[in-house]
Amino acid sequence: GLSFSFLVDYREGNVTCGTCGRVQESRIIDESSEWRNFSKENSARGGDETKRAGSANITMLADQGLCTFISSDGTKDSMLARYGQRSAQSGLDKTLQKALRSFEEYCNVLTLNRNVEEEAMKLFKTISEQRALKGRQHNAVVSACIFLAARASYSSRTIKDIINVTQADHTDTLRCISMIKKVTPSRGCNPAEEYAQQLSVRLKFNPKCQRGAKIIASRAIEKGMLTGKNPMTVAGVSVYMVSCVAQLDIKLPEISRASNKTENTLRNCYKNIFSRRFELLKDIDSSWNLDLLPTL
Repeated sequence: GLSFSFLVDYREGNVTCGTCGRVQESRIIDESSEWRNFSKENSARGGDETKRAGSANITMLADQGLCTFISSDGTKDSMLARYGQRSAQSGLDKTLQKALRSFEEYCNVLTLNRNVEEEAMKLFKTISEQRALKGRQHNAVVSACIFLAARASYSSRTIKDIINVTQADHTDTLRCISMIKKVTPSRGCNPAEEYAQQLSVRLKFNPKCQRGAKIIASRAIEKGMLTGKNPMTVAGVSVYMVSCVAQLDIKLPEISRASNKTENTLRNCYKNIFSRRFELLKDIDSSWNLDLLPTL
């Protein structure tokens, strides 16, 4: 028998028999994309660009990110590109552009969402306009902004986690955080409460126990029981108390590893609030047995 093969010509919109040349169908609808796809490498070398529009406006920049740049291929055009870049943006815009790239990279590594990135950028712009941290290490300022923005967005990360990604100096980052707090309005929530939430999730607490750990951490801070203590230490003790009264069988060494705090630190903090345990655990869950709390 005869075999037929049909050729589809998307340019003309015809379906043609490959054997006899008869047009089987004409003016067909092309359901593929309306442009050809090229790699970024080809586009950089002068190939066709598939984008119909540029990137979204950057509201953090004075020109909304709409200024024109002269591209360079690294040869004779590079000097013209550098001159164009110098004249197109102010010093503040260049600093903000650099920070924007840093926030995008670091927030992605830290698995922080877009809201945290935008909040950190707003904070960075505020202090840059006030020239409050002029001369400080760029990565230290970026780390401080991410720390405060994450806390304000209920996605807290420890300073250690952040500087491990940004490679900023720990002492300089702490100073930047302190200075930002002085020049900007109060932001965010109780960090001990957020850390308690994170720890309880990490240790696979049920929702009721997660809520209890947050309440205990919040009460301990609000009532001044652990003034000056590290928020993660307060969170670790709160989680330990919930583990005991709810009979979750999670020991102090496991909480110590999860919170990155030593057992002695958690034990001493626990001893400081043990006498006020009834005040901390009041009306959280009637099924909890407060007599199960050890004296250590």
